[in-house]
Amino acid sequence: MTQPALPKKGFRRSDTELNTAAIQKLHQASIKEETAVLDMMDSSKTGISPESAEERISQYGLNEIRYDKPPSWFVQLIKSFLNPFIFILLAIVIISYGIDVFFAAPGEKILKPSSS
Repeated sequence: MTQPALPKKGFRRSDTELNTAAIQKLHQASIKEETAVLDMMDSSKTGISPESAEERISQYGLNEIRYDKPPSWFVQLIKSFLNPFIFILLAIVIISYGIDVFFAAPGEKILKPSSS
């Protein structure tokens, strides 16, 4: 049996080791009978006791996802413009402006102020 691929970026070594242990435990649980899985998880069909829940919370922490702090709005704005398509659009704007200003006939320039 091959080992499942582990996440590489953004995980500390301890996180990777915990993920490996969790994957192996889930694999073992998937091939066992219901009673064996409940024994393996130290649980029962009715769940765990409040004392056991408190003990597990103190040992493992709350069942919450940790989120990374998002980058500042300025960094997000700058990164949104670092896209090749944006550079193509900017090139089109520059070429279009150049054609309109430098190559248009004297009376056909769009950027000429209206005389109304």
